[in-house]
Amino acid sequence: MPDYFVYIIIGCATTLAIGLFIFLIVFFRKKNVKKTSITTSDYDKYIDAFGGKENIISASSQGSRLILVLKDYDVVDLEELNKLGITSSIKMSNKITFIIGSLSSDIAKYINK
Repeated sequence: MPDYFVYIIIGCATTLAIGLFIFLIVFFRKKNVKKTSITTSDYDKYIDAFGGKENIISASSQGSRLILVLKDYDVVDLEELNKLGITSSIKMSNKITFIIGSLSSDIAKYINK
């Protein structure tokens, strides 16, 4: 067998080994990711911290952000929201954006139903 066949076989074996290694890393990482789920009472805690259902004009989500248009921004309980896991908020003139994470779309759906 010519020498270049040996190099081709070694290259193919190396590529397969690296591919298998990457596949195993991705497979086990996805397996360990836990989905966060909250109960209806947890949703109600968020709504209460936003000032109640009557204070929310509209709710939408975009990625990890929950975007709310509220009647009164002064009744928002930021301390309670921090306890619930909201890492930060950005107040604008006509809306407030909360960085929540993967639950943002679930909370927006619950508010809008």
